[in-house]
Amino acid sequence: PVAARQPPGAAFNAVNVFLHHPVAGHIVEGLHWTLLCLAAGLVAPFVLAYKCVRAIRAAMAGELELAETERGRFGIFISGCDSGFGKTAALSLAGRGYTVFAGCLTPEGGAALREAAAGGGGPPAGA
Repeated sequence: PVAARQPPGAAFNAVNVFLHHPVAGHIVEGLHWTLLCLAAGLVAPFVLAYKCVRAIRAAMAGELELAETERGRFGIFISGCDSGFGKTAALSLAGRGYTVFAGCLTPEGGAALREAAAGGGGPPAGA
C-alpha cells in the first residue's frame, strides 16, 4: 500500500504565501541573488589563483604540449609576424610541427619570415 501524502503544514504554507507576496517575494529574491553574487565574488579570486598555479606547474612539467603526431591537426593564426614576438612565436611553433598561419603587414616581412623558416623546419603555412 502507498502511504497517503500529508499536506505540507501551516508553517510551509505561511512561508509559501510570504514568498509569493508581490513585494516580499522580490525582496527575498534580491537578497538571494545578492548573497549568491557576494559568495561568488569572494570565491572567484581563489579559484583563479588555483587554476593559474596548476597551469604554471603543468607548463613547467611539459604537460601542456600536444603529442608530435597531433600538432599538425591544429592551425594556429599569429598576427604581427614581420618581427618581434609574432615572428618568434611563428618560427618556434612551426619548428615544433604546428601548422602556423602567419599574418605579416608587408610582403617583405612575409618573405623574410619564409626565409627564416626555411632554415629551421619549414615555412609557416600562409606566410
